[in-house]
Amino acid sequence: MTSRHIGMSWFCGGSAGSFACWDDPSTSYLSETEIADVIKRNRTIEEQIDKDRMLAKKIMKILLLGGPESGKSTIFKQMRILHMNGFSDMDLINYRYLIYSNVIQSIYQLLEGAKALRIDINATASVEVEKFLEYYRQTPQYEVEISGELGYIIKKIFNSPFMQKVLLKQHEIELLDSAVYFLDNINRIAEQDYMPNLQDILRSRVQTTGIVEMEFDYKGFKLR
Repeated sequence: MTSRHIGMSWFCGGSAGSFACWDDPSTSYLSETEIADVIKRNRTIEEQIDKDRMLAKKIMKILLLGGPESGKSTIFKQMRILHMNGFSDMDLINYRYLIYSNVIQSIYQLLEGAKALRIDINATASVEVEKFLEYYRQTPQYEVEISGELGYIIKKIFNSPFMQKVLLKQHEIELLDSAVYFLDNINRIAEQDYMPNLQDILRSRVQTTGIVEMEFDYKGFKLR
């Protein structure tokens, strides 16, 4: 009579007339068909483990850490542009509204900065400032849209003498790092058919919460 261990706690044994497997000598026996099934399942599991091991060798994981506005999201956007076929039409629409929000946030921060720095608002822009603040108070952030009229108001505020004084001290106030870029491009952003270009997308800002994951192929490796 012979016996052999076929994996984990299974044992097989028998003589010329019979052959069986059991997990303990004092418990139940397995038929030859059941033995074959056990061996087949075991091989399948081992093959899958080997495949997973080979795939794991081709996966490179990169962890980006940093404080607010440190450039993490910008790197993600650049990777998407370079390695994931860029952005869809729906993505562009979503970014358009994000950029609208960035513009409104920027001009509001500059107005708040003027108050903090005790810089008086010029009479030439006071009407536009009141119109903007009324829009800001009445419009939820998710409904913000920049029309030609609102674009004109923002442009007049941004180009006013008092605002230039604020910009000279922008490092002393809370201000979106892309504020000047978007406000310099307000004419284009306020166009009815405006769609953001790649530079607009890279400069757009949204607060990131939690963990964001991206996966793409690069030179035979999968980066995650």
